[in-house]
Amino acid sequence: MSHDNNDETEAAPAPAAAKGKLKLLIILSAAMIGEAVLFFFLGFGGSGATPVQATEEHEAAAHSDGGHGEKQAASGHGEKTGHGGSGHGDGAKPVSTSQFAECELDSYNVTNRQAAADITMQVQFKLVAIVATEQHSAFEGLAKTEQKARVREAVERLIRKASFEDLYDPSLGVIKRLIREEINRVLRQAYVTDVILSEYKTIER
Repeated sequence: MSHDNNDETEAAPAPAAAKGKLKLLIILSAAMIGEAVLFFFLGFGGSGATPVQATEEHEAAAHSDGGHGEKQAASGHGEKTGHGGSGHGDGAKPVSTSQFAECELDSYNVTNRQAAADITMQVQFKLVAIVATEQHSAFEGLAKTEQKARVREAVERLIRKASFEDLYDPSLGVIKRLIREEINRVLRQAYVTDVILSEYKTIER
C-alpha cells in the first residue's frame, strides 16, 4: 500500500507540466498570429488600411494616372497640330510675293468706237503680266518674242470690244480678267496669274 501511494504522488505532477506547456504553446501561437495579422495590414501602405480599401485606392490611382496620361496625349497632339499648323491646316502659309515676278509686255494705244454712241475712245496703258518666278523666262520668251504679235492682237481686240462701264471701272476687274484669260489661251498654258494696266487712261473724242 505504501509503495502504490508513492507512485501516484510521483505521477501527479506530469499532467500539470503538460498543461503548462500547452498554455505556453497557445500563447506563442497567438503572438505569432497577431504579428502575422499586423504585418499583413501594415503591408498595404502602413496606414492601417484594410485590403479592400487598399485595392480601391490602387484602382483610383491607376484611373487617375490613366486620365492624366490621356490629357497629356491630347495636349501633345494639340501642340503638334498647332505647330504644323496650319495641317492639314498649318494652316496654310501665306504666299510670298517673291514667288511671282512682273513681266512688262508692251504699251497700248487702242481705239474703241463701240463703248458709247457718237464717242470715240482712245485707251492707253502699259500691260504688265504677273507670272510665277520659275516660269518667268519661259513666259517672256513666248509673250515677247515667239507669240508677241498674237498676244498683242488678242489684247487690242478685247479693248476695242470693251463696254463703257468696263473701261471706266475703277478696278478694271473685267478687262484684267479677260486679258489674263486671253493671253493664257494664246500661249496654251496658264502662265499669267494677274495683269496690271499701268498708266491707264481714256480719252474721249
